[in-house]
Amino acid sequence: MNKLGNSIHQNLILVIQYPNNITFNIFGIYLGSLNEAKPHIQEFVELTKPKNKSYVERDWYHANINTVWKKWTHFKITSFYIDSTGLSYEGVEYLMEFMRNFKCVFNVRTMLIGGGKANEIERNEMAFVYRNFMYFLGIGLFLDEDNYETCIEDLKSFSRVFQKNYTSFESYQNYIERALENWQCRYYGEYFEKLVEIKQKYDPNNLFNWNQSIPTTTEISCY
Repeated sequence: MNKLGNSIHQNLILVIQYPNNITFNIFGIYLGSLNEAKPHIQEFVELTKPKNKSYVERDWYHANINTVWKKWTHFKITSFYIDSTGLSYEGVEYLMEFMRNFKCVFNVRTMLIGGGKANEIERNEMAFVYRNFMYFLGIGLFLDEDNYETCIEDLKSFSRVFQKNYTSFESYQNYIERALENWQCRYYGEYFEKLVEIKQKYDPNNLFNWNQSIPTTTEISCY
């Protein structure tokens, strides 16, 4: 896994899709040609003995756009971080129970973006504060107008318990959630106040703003 982690750019993604059936897919993104990538994952293929495997060579943009989203009116993703101790057995059970009973169309992504070089940088050195985590977990909803409110409320209820008992308090800043509570600390941790200082210096009139943009003043402390 260390060899694979050093070779694959960005992440490995485990996708579990419901409600039609359960499918496990592992995606690796490699910066380089197809022929250069194959040797790096050969050991992984031999160990896991997958029923099917495929290789696709394409640019970064299309590697991150899933065309299945296009048939849905809305897409929402809620994110969690699992620390270096991993997700407990009880946490796994709670997640699987939710997945079995959730009536909405969704997927679960686990991205291995922690460890290695990432942990050599201190949390207070930059705005990307996620250090010493084992992996990231995201639950994405595919929504239309008929199920929008119900699905989002069910996911919120699950998330509150799951994050309180089994995961870190933080959320992935690149998966913005419009209604996320205490987003300042969940996205940026103790670096948030430094971002406010930068905002005051370069955009004191708050020209660039939206509902979760960095403000020019704050009374929130994330320490």
